[in-house]
Amino acid sequence: KFSFDRVFAPNEGQDAVFGEVSEFVQSALDGYNVCLFSYGQTGSGKTYTMQGTGSGQMGLIPRSIEQIGQYKSTLEADGWNYSIHVTFLEIYNESIRDLLRESDEVFVKHEIKIGDDGNRTVTNLTVKQLDPNDKNAVSSVLQLAARRRSVASTDMNAVSSRSHSVFTLNLTAKHEERNQ
Repeated sequence: KFSFDRVFAPNEGQDAVFGEVSEFVQSALDGYNVCLFSYGQTGSGKTYTMQGTGSGQMGLIPRSIEQIGQYKSTLEADGWNYSIHVTFLEIYNESIRDLLRESDEVFVKHEIKIGDDGNRTVTNLTVKQLDPNDKNAVSSVLQLAARRRSVASTDMNAVSSRSHSVFTLNLTAKHEERNQ
């Protein structure tokens, strides 16, 4: 038996889904680690929910970045400096692939490492600095990742991604005068 906090009707749009989870974005802005996880069977809309269509139907990732951009603009006026770095990877056939790599080649080996502080990182990933208020840059990063995803047909979906993807956004805020 499973219980759910919320189930969305088929006619509810991306804005309703984001409305439900936008408080998590605020928690990240407040300094907490946050994870938004999309789970479901092949063809159920996980990629659509997280990334959107790129043609006006923004998913959770671009909406979250947009919310961060609004917050960033407000607090920079108060002396805060923000830097945002993103990575995007997929796990396909038990291999890690960098979705933001510069070349089409997939020869770089990626490993999951545990640091002395207990944090887990993936080696050799492309890290992109991102201005959340630059819609073209945000779109470019998401489009590059979408082009790099592995796809194959299944009985359920003609262009299933057949992989798991992980988008990571690292947000750093500093206020030099307050030494924070």
